[in-house]
Formats: sequence, C-alpha cells, structure tokens
Amino acid sequence: AWRGGRAGQHVRIGLSIDGRQYHRTYSISSPPEREDGCFTITVKILEGGRLSRHLVRNLKVGEYVSVGLPQGNFHLPDAGAMKLLFISAGSGVTPVRSMLHSMIALERHLDTVHIHYAPHEYDAIFGKELQELPKRFAEYAYLPVYTRRLGNASRKKFHFSSAQLTKLCPDWREREVYACGPQEL
Repeated sequence: AWRGGRAGQHVRIGLSIDGRQYHRTYSISSPPEREDGCFTITVKILEGGRLSRHLVRNLKVGEYVSVGLPQGNFHLPDAGAMKLLFISAGSGVTPVRSMLHSMIALERHLDTVHIHYAPHEYDAIFGKELQELPKRFAEYAYLPVYTRRLGNASRKKFHFSSAQLTKLCPDWREREVYACGPQEL
C-alpha cells in the first residue's frame, strides 16, 4: 500500500527483535522523485537504541521491516520559486536533504541559505555532499557551524542565537524558514 510522499516527510519503521516489536520514526532522506521508486532513511545508532542498532548492524536481506505511509507537515508548498532558510542540526538535516534534492529534481529555483549545526565537521551528516552543492548551484549557500571547536573553551558562541542568525543570513526575515533538529536547537 506504499504511496509516494513529499520531500521532508517521515515514515514509521517497525521490526521484531528477539520476539518484541520496536517502532521508530525516521525522516525520508531521499527525494520522492527517485526513478526507481525507492526511498532512503538515514539511521544513526543511538545509545541504548535497539532498533537503530539492529538496522545498522544486524539487518539481513529478506528480513521483514514494516514501513508506514509517509506523513508529517514538514514539507515545502507546491508553489514555484521562493526564498528559503533551512536551519538544521544533527539528523535534522535528513528531511532538508530530501527537500533540496527534490527541488533540484523538479528544477525549482534554489534561492536557499542552509545553516547546519554539528559538533564537528566529521559529525555533519551529508556534510561533504552539501558542501559540494554550491559549486553546482550558486544560489544555494551551505553554512556549517561546528559547535565543539577543538581547543575552544567557549563553545556557547557557536550555538544558535539571534545575533548569529543575523550575521549568517541578514535577510532571514524575508525568507520562508524551516528548522529541524534536536530540542536543544
């Protein structure tokens, strides 16, 4: 009963592990315009997370995984061109990646500023890919902020703030803003 969703939505994944059912919600990280009809989720092993650990380390070909229908209101409107500001942190980048690739597939105007927070450069999910996008699309600006710069005792200055927002994206009040990340963001 699968039906395609919208870029930015999520699905509920379920697995039976050691005789018990586990469910978790994951954002779809691929655009719905994929020609093969497939979709991707991006899973990070969480401390104590049975489902995430099983998906990453132990899932076998042929194992049954229940997948709910795409849902959620975190998606772009059907309108054409718009000025966007994405603010993401950690795995909050996954629905943003889906939206970006959907806009590219649909050849929608990408006047987009993307501020992404991660502890370190090596922690930025899709970081290398997103750093390459401005080389292909000049109207997309990827602005990573690494909150745990090595050797710096004052990490607070790298966390989200109104002053930082105004510095990184002076016209933020003129943009449609989409933010996704952990509650601390």
